[in-house]
Amino acid sequence: MATISKQIQKMANGLNQIKGKVESISNRNMVNKEAEK
Repeated sequence: MATISKQIQKMANGLNQIKGKVESISNRNMVNKEAEK
């Protein structure tokens, strides 16, 4: 059971990292759009 929960935690960490990257990219795009105005 411990190994399964470790794998789930690894997957969750990976998803959080991806989410953080997507959020930072979309934030950058919003900043760029504001700068264009």
